[in-house]
Amino acid sequence: MIPPFRVVSRVQILSETKDYNHEMMNVPAMWRDTKGALADGTGVPVVILDTGVPNHVDLSPTGGKSFIPGYEEDQNGHGTHCGGIIAAIANNNMGVMGIAPDCADWYGAVLDKDGSGRIEHIVAGIRWAVDEVGAKVISMSLGIPDGHPIYEAFEEAVNYAYSQGVAVICAAGNEASGVGQPACYDSAIAVAAVDRYQDKAWFSNKGPELDFAAGGVDVYSTFLNNGYAKLSGTSMACPAIAGIAALIIADEKNDHGKWLTPDELVEKMRRIAYDVGEEGFDELYGHGIPVFRTGEGEPDEPGTGEPPPPPEQPTPKKNAFPCGLTWKVLKAFSDGADKAARDGADPDGAILAGLRSVGDFAGKASEARDDA
Repeated sequence: MIPPFRVVSRVQILSETKDYNHEMMNVPAMWRDTKGALADGTGVPVVILDTGVPNHVDLSPTGGKSFIPGYEEDQNGHGTHCGGIIAAIANNNMGVMGIAPDCADWYGAVLDKDGSGRIEHIVAGIRWAVDEVGAKVISMSLGIPDGHPIYEAFEEAVNYAYSQGVAVICAAGNEASGVGQPACYDSAIAVAAVDRYQDKAWFSNKGPELDFAAGGVDVYSTFLNNGYAKLSGTSMACPAIAGIAALIIADEKNDHGKWLTPDELVEKMRRIAYDVGEEGFDELYGHGIPVFRTGEGEPDEPGTGEPPPPPEQPTPKKNAFPCGLTWKVLKAFSDGADKAARDGADPDGAILAGLRSVGDFAGKASEARDDA
């Protein structure tokens, strides 16, 4: 059995509508050119091999197929969440917007309702995506942890997709260790996860096989029962890069009439990647976070993409100081302590930093109340 890359944080159903991946990657800058649609009115074919075909009001799947007898509709939520990151409907005044909402999103049920599956099911899904759907991107937020022997049939299937001009984008894994299969294959594009501060997510795997990184902590997307949820994992970073890939592929096809090869796609992503971590390629972030420029044109050199916008800071509302006070104090403490821990503080230092953060919050809130 192949365990999927499971989310790390608990599932939390929310009512907010902010899409973290758009903030991280400045997707609207590319939306001037395409949202994943081609000039002939079709969309770039993207196949999500995951826990089934979603049934969600904010998704409109182009098609799907099951490779598990007796199971097709997503009953786990993982595939629905990944699908929303790529292709949730835009401009429908609800939920979230996918990174490439006008792509042609296809779903292969290769993992069951428990989130696990067999290699032969995944291999069959890859072959279907290439030979029947004509996919240009395959997104696989699933895999086998590092340390297992290479499964030849799995690698051969990914190699076959690559040879047919399909970009196979894979989650690196959540074990805080080496990159697992299939992300570690030479023919795959391996994706690590970062948090909203562009720091490596603590769970994200690392290694020389990495290609890129994307937001993978508390990512808000579609979920079961027409709901929405925040999930964390390289599972969320993988479809973010798949969505970016669909935009770039569509733009190239529309402008120059050609399909990008996987290698050409990677090179274009490198050219817009914002370099985080050590200068140049590193084993935590790969080539960095692909980010579209806010201005016209692309950067001329690899690794010169503009940095993702910083996370928005909450603005105190007048006459609203007492509202939700307990939650705000706890959040201030948590934010301060978490940042100190990331900077290397010991537990006592993190606690003190959290208390200082609470003090700063109280002072700012008090000033806002006095100004009201």
